[in-house]
This record gives sequence, C-alpha cells and structure tokens, in this order.
Amino acid sequence: MKRAPRWFILLCVLSVLTMGFTPALISASPPGSMLRFLAYCYPLYAIASAVMAYYCYRDRDEISWILLILSFMSGLLLLLPALLGTA
Repeated sequence: MKRAPRWFILLCVLSVLTMGFTPALISASPPGSMLRFLAYCYPLYAIASAVMAYYCYRDRDEISWILLILSFMSGLLLLLPALLGTA
C-alpha cells in the first residue's frame, strides 16, 4: 500500500486554506442569499474533500486528484462574486 507523498499532503493543506476567504465572502453576500448559505457550508466541504483525497490517494490516486481539483475550483467560484462585487 503506497503512502501519499509530502507534496500531495501540502496540496491537501492548501486546499483547506482556501476557506480563509469565507468571512469576507459572508460579509459581502446579502442576508438570506444562497451564496451566504454556501459560504457557511464551504469550510466543511473543503475539510472533508481534503481528508477524503488524502485517504483515497493510497488506492486510487485519480479520484484524489479529482477531489482536489473540484475543491480548488469550487473555492474559486465561491470567491468570484465577492471579487467582482456582485455578491
């Protein structure tokens, strides 16, 4: 059984650190909006995705790459309305 390399563990940690923008996103979104609800749920998703990607790397590294890419893309797409001022 192979172990996840250090660089992959670093990528998992970086994917979790993307939730650092969550307070800015919550303050930029209007109360009661779907974006605010997603901003509240995003930290749980980011942590769960990174943990599953780490454990999945041992058997199926393709799935772990897909999980990390989806995590980074969802973080970017959640941050985009706040950056553009359309939240």
